Amino acid sequence: MRSTKALRYMWVVKHSYVALYTKGNFEKAADSYSRIGGINHIAVVVDDLDAVEARVKEAGLTPRLHGRL
Repeated sequence: MRSTKALRYMWVVKHSYVALYTKGNFEKAADSYSRIGGINHIAVVVDDLDAVEARVKEAGLTPRLHGRL
């Protein structure tokens, strides 16, 4: 039987928020290509995407274009 337990967390500040949600049994979250530890999506909204992307590159990371319009 599938668990109906879920975890919901939201952290809110003046101009932004972070929300994490899980569906089902978060205590036994399976890792797979589409889910790691029960999370399969994190989104960020910024005012200046090019500036943030430049900061990411300066930090030595490689940004991906997933969802960039």
